[in-house]
Amino acid sequence: MEGRRSAREVCVFGSAARGKLRESSDVDLAVSGLSPEVYFRALARASSLLRRPVDLIDLDEDSPFTRYLKSEGELRRVG
Repeated sequence: MEGRRSAREVCVFGSAARGKLRESSDVDLAVSGLSPEVYFRALARASSLLRRPVDLIDLDEDSPFTRYLKSEGELRRVG
């Protein structure tokens, strides 16, 4: 079975979401709906398109950090 190739949801958080992105900043993205097979390709593609380092968080994972992001409302949906 082939995995899902596009995300259900794409959000930005961190300095980019707050409008404080600097030249040296990385871009913090969070996604839901990507299959594990596609996740790392998406990370490489985002970094290439944005021409800067990208942190890609899987919102489908249940972790303290994803719960924090969801509860604090820092996520800004971009796709």
